[in-house]
Amino acid sequence: MAKTVTVELLVSRVGAGFSQNRGDTIEVAEDEAKRLFEANPPQARPARGGVKPETTAAAAPATEKATATPARKSGKTRHKVTTTKAGKTR
Repeated sequence: MAKTVTVELLVSRVGAGFSQNRGDTIEVAEDEAKRLFEANPPQARPARGGVKPETTAAAAPATEKATATPARKSGKTRHKVTTTKAGKTR
């Protein structure tokens, strides 16, 4: 049986049937934890104080809600165009 390690994610991960966010504390196999720690940049760090993962197999699955990601600012100024009653644009 493979040993498990509790880690805190530094990046989000998504796969078939699961979603894990930055800051989540999860349990992974020892070899996967090693890959996460040694990635460049690191994907996870050891969890502080051996905190239990937030979810367990016995827990009911959480309901997920889709959210929009705000667009990045490109540094360019975007001007709002308004039309006056006379049909002229400002």
